[in-house]
Amino acid sequence: MKNPQSLEDLQDVIESQNLAFLLGNYRKAYFLIKYSLNDYLKRWGYWTLLQELYEKILPHVDERERYYCLKTIGAINLNFGNWDLAKKYLKEALSISQEEDNQSGIATSLGMLGYIEKRRGKWDEAQRLFRQSLEMMTELGDRSGMATSWRLLGGIEGSRGKWDEAQRLFRQSLEMMTELGDRSGMASSWASLGNIERNRGNWDEAQRLYRQSLEVQTELGDRSGMASSWGLLGGIEKCRGKWDEAEKLYRQCLEIKTELGDRSGMASSWASVGDLERNRGNWDEAERLYRQSLALRTELGDRSGMASSWGVLGDIERNRGNWDEAEKLYRQCLALTTELGDRQGIAMSIACLGDNELGRGNLDTAEQLLTEALGKMQKLEMTWHIAEVNYDLARLERKRGNTEVAQQHYDTAHQIFQELGAAKDLEKIDREWHSTD
Repeated sequence: MKNPQSLEDLQDVIESQNLAFLLGNYRKAYFLIKYSLNDYLKRWGYWTLLQELYEKILPHVDERERYYCLKTIGAINLNFGNWDLAKKYLKEALSISQEEDNQSGIATSLGMLGYIEKRRGKWDEAQRLFRQSLEMMTELGDRSGMATSWRLLGGIEGSRGKWDEAQRLFRQSLEMMTELGDRSGMASSWASLGNIERNRGNWDEAQRLYRQSLEVQTELGDRSGMASSWGLLGGIEKCRGKWDEAEKLYRQCLEIKTELGDRSGMASSWASVGDLERNRGNWDEAERLYRQSLALRTELGDRSGMASSWGVLGDIERNRGNWDEAEKLYRQCLALTTELGDRQGIAMSIACLGDNELGRGNLDTAEQLLTEALGKMQKLEMTWHIAEVNYDLARLERKRGNTEVAQQHYDTAHQIFQELGAAKDLEKIDREWHSTD
C-alpha cells in the first residue's frame, strides 16, 4: 500500500509476511519485513513488533541477511535501554562481518557498539570504538561514514564539556557533508553546532543554526526533522523566558510527531511542554504531562526515558517540598540507571538526592551524596555538572557558616562556567550568590 498512515493500513502486508513465513518462503518473508514494514514500524515506535518479526525470521536467513537482522535487533534494544542485550546482538553482527571480511559492516557495528558505551557514560571506550570505526571508514573511502564518525566523536567531547573540540569535529563533519551534497547530514551538523551555542548561552547564534537546519529539512520534506527543529527552537525561547512562544513551538513539534505516529517523539514533546509548565510553577500540569510521557515510554519499553521521567517527577516533588516523595522518585531513577549501567545517569541521580537533602537541611547527608556524585562526575569528565555540584557544595558550606570553603567551591564553579563559555549559567550563579550576601 502507498503511504500508509497507521498500523491498520499495514495489516495486509503483515498477514502476507506471516503467510510467507508459514509456507516456508523465508526469503519473501524477510524482504517484506525489511522493505515494506521496517521503516514504518520504526517511525511509529512499534519496536517490539519489529523485533519479534526479525527474531522469528533470524534462524531462516543467510549470513548477510542474518547480519542485518542482528544489527536491527541490536539497534532496537539500544533504543529500549537494554544495553547488554543490544551489545550481544551487535557483537554477533560484528562477528559475521569479520568472518565475511565485510569492512563496512565491521565499521558500522563498531560505531553502534561505541554508541552503547556513550550511553553508559563510558566515554573513553566509546571514543576508542568511534575512532576505530572512523579509521576503517577512512580506509574504505566512505566519506559519509567518516562524517558520521566525526559527529559521534564531537558528541563525546560535548558530553565532557569540551565544547571547542566538539565544535571543531561538528564543523569537520559539516564540511564533508557539504562536499558530498548530503543536505540531510548538513542539517544534522547545523543542529549539533546549534546545541554547542545553546550550551554557551549564545541563543541568537543557536537559533540561527537551528533555523538553517529547519530550512533544509523543510526543502527536503523531512517532517520528522522539521518537528525536531521546532522543538530545539522552542528550547531557545524557553531559555529566553518567552514561554508562550516556546509552548507554540513545542506543540507544533508534538502535532507533527503525532501525525507521523512517532510515539517516542510524542513522549519527548510531552516532557518538553511539562518542563515549560514546571518553569511557570504550574506543577500539577507539569506532573500530568510528565506522567503522560512516562506512561508512553513505559509502553515503548524505553527504560532510559523512564529513568529520566522519574528524575523530573522527583524535581517536581522537591519543588513542592515533598522531600520523601522526591527521594523515592530519585531512588527509582538511580536504581534503573544502575541497572542500565548508565554511569552519567547514576552520578546525576546521586547529585539530585544530595540536593534534596540540602533542601531538607540534612547538611551532612547532603555533603556525603554531593561529594560522591562529584567524584563520579570527575572520573567521567562531566565538566558542566562538576561546576553545578560545586555550586551546590558552596550553598551547603554557606549554610554551615564556612564562608571560606563556600567561596572556594563557588570560585571553582565560576571558573569552570567561565572556561566553558557558559555565559547564562555564570550570570545565574553570580546573581544568586551575591543576592544572599
